[in-house]
Amino acid sequence: MDAKVLNSPEYYELLRRVYEKKYNKIYLDVIIATDDDALKFLKLYRNELFVGVPIVFCGVNNVSPEKLEDFESYTGVNEAADFKTNLGLILDLHPGTKEIYVVNDRLTTAAFLKKEFLKAAKPHKEFVRFVFMEDLSLDELLKKVSSLPDDAVLFYLSFFRDKTGQTFTPQEIIPAIREASTVPLYGAVDYMLGYGIVGGMLKASYFQGETAARLAIRVLDGEKVEEIPVVMESPNHYMFDYKELKSWGIGLNKLPSKSILINEPESVFYKYRRLFLTIACILAGLVCFIIVLLFNIKKRIRAQKGLQTIISTGSTIPNYQSARAFREQITQDLTRLIQVKGKFLFLNYTADQQETDEKPNLMPVWEDDKKNMEQLPKKAAGLIKKAVENQECMVNRKNGVAFFKGHQFPGNVVYLEGEKSLDGFDRDLLDIFANNVTMAIENIEKHKIEESLETAKQIQMSMLPGNFAEFSAEHDLDLHAFLAPAKEVGGDLYDFFAMDEDHLCFLVGDVSDKGVPAALFMAMAKSLIRSAGETSTCPDQIITKVNNILSRDNDQGMFVTVFLAIFNTKTRILDYTSAGHNPPYVVSSESGIRKITPEPGLVVGGFEDFPYTCEQTTLNPGDGLFIYSDGVTEAMNIDLEEYGEDRLEKALEENAGAASNELN
Repeated sequence: MDAKVLNSPEYYELLRRVYEKKYNKIYLDVIIATDDDALKFLKLYRNELFVGVPIVFCGVNNVSPEKLEDFESYTGVNEAADFKTNLGLILDLHPGTKEIYVVNDRLTTAAFLKKEFLKAAKPHKEFVRFVFMEDLSLDELLKKVSSLPDDAVLFYLSFFRDKTGQTFTPQEIIPAIREASTVPLYGAVDYMLGYGIVGGMLKASYFQGETAARLAIRVLDGEKVEEIPVVMESPNHYMFDYKELKSWGIGLNKLPSKSILINEPESVFYKYRRLFLTIACILAGLVCFIIVLLFNIKKRIRAQKGLQTIISTGSTIPNYQSARAFREQITQDLTRLIQVKGKFLFLNYTADQQETDEKPNLMPVWEDDKKNMEQLPKKAAGLIKKAVENQECMVNRKNGVAFFKGHQFPGNVVYLEGEKSLDGFDRDLLDIFANNVTMAIENIEKHKIEESLETAKQIQMSMLPGNFAEFSAEHDLDLHAFLAPAKEVGGDLYDFFAMDEDHLCFLVGDVSDKGVPAALFMAMAKSLIRSAGETSTCPDQIITKVNNILSRDNDQGMFVTVFLAIFNTKTRILDYTSAGHNPPYVVSSESGIRKITPEPGLVVGGFEDFPYTCEQTTLNPGDGLFIYSDGVTEAMNIDLEEYGEDRLEKALEENAGAASNELN
């Protein structure tokens, strides 16, 4: 725009016509406006030239709500010269200053700057006189700055055009002022640096542009410009010219911290000081590392041998044939692990035991342990007690305790005496050893349990019918069932069978517990229902008979919820009874889904002679019956959210016409 030279209304009108022609068919994603005149131009013509285009401004002096009044879709960064900080800096660096001469012109920006400068200068007017050199020609300005008193300082505010109309760039005028001046020259903007000003707290055009660019990127990434607040804190920095500092005798130690310097001479050390410091730190670190490594070589070798012993012990545990063999092996391994005198004491501890104040209530395993237990020093007994209370291995001087957290082997607490003082490293070895042995034994027991559970699971799943295709083809219907235990062995069950030529039985149940007991109870309930179904086609009579049998001698208090339905293939009537089970749904591709709400009955196995009721509904051609357990509606995702009845009903509605095996 070249508004520093031309900023008249006629010139703005010419620019408007140029931009109208230039950008008539070009869509702009964002406009970055720099300086006050650019923002002023956009306020005048933005709605004619760039309707709706987001504006990001920078380099705008002293942003305020009044300055942005009636302006929309904008954000930006404020540019405010920190005259207060600069004046404080000048008076700190030049404590004898009596006068500050300010170079200024009559342009738009200069008027704003003068107003702000006077505001910052107000607290200092009692001690310092401020003189504005305005409305001067270049020759007059240079003549004045060449005869300033020694106790004065020169401050360049703005001088883009003199009173004759001649224009200048800062790169042209500042060197001329510096050459003529007999006092230090300061400024407020970074483009003045390197041309004669000492420096100061400068408005940094680089950081203004960087901030504006970051705001523009946010707009391009899709963020609404109205939601991005204007950055009101101007990104100014302390910046100085090393040559000017030396010329006026200003030491670097007087500068504020984190100041940016230009033109500073670079010695080899200074130029590569970071590299030298990095290398020195690396060398120092390597020396320290070597020293530490030398001290730890012996310990590391011992640790390797100890770990080999621990691994060997864990791998040989399954081969022990007796408790005595276990003790002998543990004694040998502990002797290799820690330098022990040879004295060991094996004790049994269980979590429900209570300890006395004198000695822990532990039972010696063998006869020789009983004698050693009686002769145990009080400090050793206290160490054993502390290990049991904290459930971890302990060492104290020459005494040590290995604590095995499992209770599947004899002597889960082992007391030993070392040949030399034991330290934290010995305690760590004992801890790793005890944990490894405990884990090995627990894995053996766990493997045995898992094998038993897997066998029980296979037996349980084999009891559930899976001849869906044959049953469907034989009775002209579409049937499918699915069961996935929540644990290794679950308690849910389903069954279907033909009672005679006209009646088919369908049921789903849920035992009150999980695991092997639930699987056994489930198998018993399933068998009893089949047996009762041979003598009756009434679901309430079948449930009543099974309930009476399961309620007798039910010491464990287990029960099963059941929904049992009997379908008459000729009349299409469905007789059903619910024993505390989830209500099923009738699913139709034409009429949607319908929940069956049977009379709630008591769970099977609760009390004898409970009166169950039989209810009826009719299944039309194309209708489906969906029976399920609470394992469907109460299933949880990783966020612990239940599947719920609402989602189940929605899934049934969306798949009303699907085949039964598609509802898994």
